[in-house]
Amino acid sequence: MKGLLAAGAIAIVMSLGSVGAAADGASMLLAQRSRGGGGGRRGGATEADARSLVRGRIVSVDAATGRVALDVDGTILESTFPPARVNGMKPGDVVYITVNLIDTRFAVVMGSVTAVDPQKGTLTVATPRGALTVTTTVTTIQPGDTVILKLDVVDLGPPLGPSAPPTDRGPLPTPVR
Repeated sequence: MKGLLAAGAIAIVMSLGSVGAAADGASMLLAQRSRGGGGGRRGGATEADARSLVRGRIVSVDAATGRVALDVDGTILESTFPPARVNGMKPGDVVYITVNLIDTRFAVVMGSVTAVDPQKGTLTVATPRGALTVTTTVTTIQPGDTVILKLDVVDLGPPLGPSAPPTDRGPLPTPVR
């Protein structure tokens, strides 16, 4: 896999976007099962992912913990957001919710966060086959949180430097010692 690198990303499953009273209308489809179509994948989406923007109404908010219950067409969804994100929200507010569906049959690894180092910008995830430390700007994940590592292969181009000798020339010169 010359020039390829497997990259992992922590999947954010839901995010909120407030809207005013002018928000009317039903669910709006953003992207669904993005396949090829003349361009690269956007936002790390894979062929097995679907993303929708749906309208909901806040049922309850716990500003101290960031816990929010939302009514989306009669279905109650509960999730925890950073407390600063839900600051000012109140029951009855209309919001749009980005829902990212990740097909866990493809390119995902389940894990549990074991350490967070905000100074280094890293977090360590225990996976079934060992610990993985990743660099991230996410500040809301804490030790003990369950996460999904969503993997994708990224083409970084040909390797740089003398790690692979050119195929059209002779061997590399022996370094002088």
